[in-house]
Amino acid sequence: MVGYSIARIEVAFNIWRLRIYRRCHLIKLAVKPEYRRRGIGDALLRETVKYARKVGADEVILEVRAKNTVARRFYKKRDFKEVKYKKGYYLDDDAVIMTLKLN
Repeated sequence: MVGYSIARIEVAFNIWRLRIYRRCHLIKLAVKPEYRRRGIGDALLRETVKYARKVGADEVILEVRAKNTVARRFYKKRDFKEVKYKKGYYLDDDAVIMTLKLN
């Protein structure tokens, strides 16, 4: 195995809009260092987003370490937006919350 993606679909009812809201929470996307920069991460992310669309998710959300500028650039290039900053999210770092709107 050279890489993997772990995600879950979260479902909530929006009481103010009276609708069911689905989002795909990308928990982990990883590629072994010796296989990076070959399009594997991009393919994994594309398949995750494709699945999220298939199940009717409204967005994809993820957390990334604030110091991880490589990952932040990777997601930004794929239209993710930085929407929130969480201080102390990790023991040794803050987190940046990023989302990709699907609808």
